[in-house]
Amino acid sequence: MSLLAKELHHRIQNLFTVIQAVIRFSLPGDRVVKESAVKQRLMDRLQSMSATHRAITDSLGDGVRLRNLIEDEIHGFESRFEIIGGTGVVLGPQMTQNFALILHELVTNAIKYGALSAGRGRVDVHLDWTSDVLTFTWREHGGPPVAMPSTAGFGSRILGAFAKSFCRNVDASYDPSGFHYTLEIDSDEIKCLQPSLIAKLSSSIAGDATNLIDARRSSAWVDHASKFEH
Repeated sequence: MSLLAKELHHRIQNLFTVIQAVIRFSLPGDRVVKESAVKQRLMDRLQSMSATHRAITDSLGDGVRLRNLIEDEIHGFESRFEIIGGTGVVLGPQMTQNFALILHELVTNAIKYGALSAGRGRVDVHLDWTSDVLTFTWREHGGPPVAMPSTAGFGSRILGAFAKSFCRNVDASYDPSGFHYTLEIDSDEIKCLQPSLIAKLSSSIAGDATNLIDARRSSAWVDHASKFEH
């Protein structure tokens, strides 16, 4: 089982590498700044998806802990986050991918425009599991004044229409004091482990966070592809 999972992971990683290379060649960034920015956003999203897939594969069907997923996505900004609750919340494969896309957009936007773009900005994340419903709350504060985007880009669609496709409630508030985003999810792909089972799951997927970080740091494919661009 473990050998099969590793082989599947290797094949999928190769597919992501090919897709990333195609994007690099399709959107040359040396002529138009806008194209370069679009290319970088696409590459970042694909790399996030690749790292998430690795976490799913490494879990061997046991599920991915939501807190691990969040902690990996905020790597490098941990001191500016407070995560409350959700210790035993575990996500199935599809929900892991869905949540990873949401988290990536939230973190990216916070770095570019929100609380993480300012030295004193912070983000509070609350995870509440009540009656088999997960409530995810993201609240930014201490950053620059917030305003609703004038145009709806890909990121806005991820946080809006895409989120609504699997959440029973989605609320985005562009309060001047800080962006506030809430999801309510009722899904068979989410479960909350009893305390006695959390330690067992933790030991079985203890390497997930390290693997995710290593996957994001691994940029060998970038260097390889760059050789063909010059």
